[in-house]
Amino acid sequence: MTRSERERVADILEAIDLIESWTAHEAHDDLYRSAVLRQLGIIGEAAANLSDAFRAAHPEIAWRQVVAQRNNLIHGYWDTEWAMVEETIARDLPELRKACTPPPPRADGPGH
Repeated sequence: MTRSERERVADILEAIDLIESWTAHEAHDDLYRSAVLRQLGIIGEAAANLSDAFRAAHPEIAWRQVVAQRNNLIHGYWDTEWAMVEETIARDLPELRKACTPPPPRADGPGH
């Protein structure tokens, strides 16, 4: 069964929510790190399967890098630098959330 684009975007947002819900003081805990890496992998896999139209509508996101990070985490797991992961969490996830969150309906839209 393939996932729809809406489901893939929801997967990305859920993964971001999980990562952001965990506290930074857990950053040296192996379970925390494993969980974060798993969620970043989910983000990368979902991003790899978004349509070209969706990605083109959000050029502020470096989609190739999102997917490449997933590939590096999976295929080059032994070479993962935690500082890079922390930078991704702090710098990139907020922008990715913004790109994947639909704008609220306009108050002056139809019927108003």
